[in-house]
Formats: sequence, C-alpha cells, structure tokens
Amino acid sequence: MKRTTRLFLLLTLCFWLAGCAGRPEKLLDKARSKLAEGDWNAAIDLADSILEKHPNSAEAVAAKDIVTDAQRLSLFNDVMTKYEAKDWSEAIATAQSFLSEYPNSAESSSALALIEDADRQLYLEAAKACFAEAERKFSEGDYEAAINAATNLKKEYPDSPEGEQSTAFISNCNAAKLYAEALEYKKEGNYAAAIARFITISKSYPNADIYSEAMEVRDECSALYANELLEELETAFSSQDWDLSVLRAKRIIELVPDSDTAAAAQEMYDVALEKQTEAKAKELMDELKNAYSAENWNEVIRVANKVIILLPGTTEADTARQYQATAEDRIQEAEDRKQEALRKEVQSTFRISTLKMTLNYSGGATAYISFTNKSSKTISSITFGVSFCDSSGKVLDIVMPSYVTETKIIYLGDDSTYRSGKGAESAAWGPFYPSGKSTIVSVKLASLTIKYSDGSTKDFSKDELPYLQY
Repeated sequence: MKRTTRLFLLLTLCFWLAGCAGRPEKLLDKARSKLAEGDWNAAIDLADSILEKHPNSAEAVAAKDIVTDAQRLSLFNDVMTKYEAKDWSEAIATAQSFLSEYPNSAESSSALALIEDADRQLYLEAAKACFAEAERKFSEGDYEAAINAATNLKKEYPDSPEGEQSTAFISNCNAAKLYAEALEYKKEGNYAAAIARFITISKSYPNADIYSEAMEVRDECSALYANELLEELETAFSSQDWDLSVLRAKRIIELVPDSDTAAAAQEMYDVALEKQTEAKAKELMDELKNAYSAENWNEVIRVANKVIILLPGTTEADTARQYQATAEDRIQEAEDRKQEALRKEVQSTFRISTLKMTLNYSGGATAYISFTNKSSKTISSITFGVSFCDSSGKVLDIVMPSYVTETKIIYLGDDSTYRSGKGAESAAWGPFYPSGKSTIVSVKLASLTIKYSDGSTKDFSKDELPYLQY
C-alpha cells in the first residue's frame, strides 16, 4: 500500500512539473534567454511553440516579436560573419537583403556603413590586383604593357594608394624602357643612339629607380663615342675639312669635358676654328663684292650684316660696314627717284589746291575742296573721301545725317569747265559729326577716284594721295 502511494505521488509530481515546463510564461522566458544569448534558432523554436500551443495567450504577442527579432538578428549576424571573413561581395549582397527587409531597424545604419566599407575594400583589392599586374609586366620587361596597366590603374582607381603610386611607376617604366633600348644600342656599338636615350632619362626621369645606374652607363658610352669621334676628327683635321673638324671637336668636348680626349680635341678645335673663320671670311667677302658689283643693294646689306655678326672686330667687318652704308644710300636714292617720278605723274593728272573745313555750332564739320584738272582728258565725275582727325592726328569715327554720304561724288558731265586746266572752287559736303566726346580739329584726303568722259578711270593710291595737294 505504501509503495503504491509513493508511486502515485511521484507520477503526480512529474505531470505537474511537465505541466509547469509547458506553461507559456516559462517558454517565453526561455525564448528571451536564448534571444539574449544569440541562439536565434532556439529562440525561434521556443517562440513558435508558444504560438502553436498557446496561440491565444498573452505571451503569443511577445512570441511573435521574438520570432521577428531573432530572424532580423540572425540575418544581420550572417552579414557580420561574411564581412569578418572578408567576403566583401557576399557581405554587400546580404547587407542589401537585410536593408530591403528591415530598412528602419536599429541595425540599418550599421548595415549601410558595412556596405560602404566593403565596397571600398573591393575597390582597394581591385587596385592592388591591377598594380600587381603592372608590376608583373614590369618584371617581365614588357614595359609597354606595364605602362598601359598603370595608366588604367591611374584612371580607374585614382583614390587608392596604388593609384597614387601610378605616376611614379609609369615614370620608372618609361625610364626602364629607354634604359633597355640604350643598352641594346650600346651592345650594337651605336653610342650616339644610346646617349640620346640617356639624355632623355636625365632630363625627364631624374627620380627613376635606374637613374644612377643609367648615368654610369651613359658615361661609359660617352667615353667610347668620344674615342670614335676623335678618330673622325683627326681624319678631318688632316684633310683640312675645318667645318667637320669644328663639329667633331665640339661634340667630344661636350661628351667628356674633363678628359685627355677632350684636351686633344680642344687643341685641334682652336686651330680648325681659326681656319674655318678665315675661309668663311673669304667666302663672305667674295659674296659681298659680287653683290656690290651687280648693284644688288639689298643683297649687299644682307651679306654685310652676316660679315659684321660673324667677324666682329675684323677689317672685313669694317669693309662690310662701308659697303652697307653705300648700299643704303643707293637704295634711298632709288626710292627718292621713284617718289619724284610718282609726284610728277600725279601732279600732271590732278591738283587739289584747297582742302579745308568749317565747324558749326554743334561741332559738326563741313569739308571744302578746290581742285583743278591737270590731265588732257575731260572729267565726268569725281569721288572724294575724307577723314576727320582730333588734335593728336587720330582718325575719328564719324556720324552723318541721313542726307550726307560718306564720300562726295561730283558729277560734271561734259561741261567744258572741267576740261584740261579747269577746276572748281569750294566743292562742299557735310556736316559730319564725331562719335563720342571727341572734337574734330582737322581734315585730310582719304580717297579720290576720277572718271573721264572717255570711260577711263583713275583711282589714286594711298602713296599718290599726298602729292595731290600742292
């Protein structure tokens, strides 16, 4: 009897305890505990148990919140796991999914920051990969491909550390490319071509990694090239080819200035330069005398200038100055004769005895012209053009009333008054007004065209106009 009673009490206690464990408030406490521990799946299972067994209980509302929170935190934890594993692409994709589902959650700002940083990490990794490719090409000696890769790096990833290094890297590539070419030319014995590339390196890439090494090889090439040029110099000097001797000697001195080779070149240079100057002087003086004999005065002046510049302080330069002065006199005399002939021609055609103006009360000017026909023809019309000037002689911009034309045309027909030796007094037109605040002070002839009754025309040039007034 006692044993039966004990067994009954034990079973009752087990059922009671089991009933307590399945109570919704206890399940909710456990679910919250699992949520706090980060055991999202366990929290969801416990919360789902409440919703399944006690859907109408007060704890069911809290259980729904736990499910939502656990799912959200589980997804965010997945984001963090991928980010910490440096799986940047997956981290970004998962974070974007998180933001799509939970845009206003407490973790959304962190997810946004994580996407930004992961994207930056992808950018930096791509820059590193691009730079590594450029370095690989450089190490293989494919400098052109290395330059292209670095140029692309500079363009696509300018804000990366590698992008900032790309300019210096490209300079190193260019210098290395030139250096490789120079070494090849040196090997072939083409020292001039090798030195040309070393010069480019020294001028354009002084900070290149290979600069010091390149300059040492340049000095070797310069010495070898100077020895070759010295042989050419000695041959030219022996054959009295002074022009070539001067060129070769100068180049040697430039290449190896403080060497024994340069000292030997300097001695020959001094002699060759003197001989070259003598030969040049004779050549120029012969050219000058020939031009003078031919009365080619412009050529005399040109050659005399060369003599004066190339042979300063010499008797040849003094002679050249005398020839030059004579040539200038002859040119001036010819010009004077030309102008005198032009004056006579113009004044035998037409004469303007008076060109004056009057000013009205508002500053407008009216021009007056008196003229005489000096030709043997009868004039049918005359077209005058004048310019008005200020006190400094500057030609002014002019404003005219609508009834005044810029040029004055006088139609004469067949009136015998305008035959040879006849003219008109005070043909006038105007008024003309200065634009702005300028003041008209004087008038001058700007153009003149004469039409004759026989149909011919005389249009006076600017060189001829000054001779019409006398």
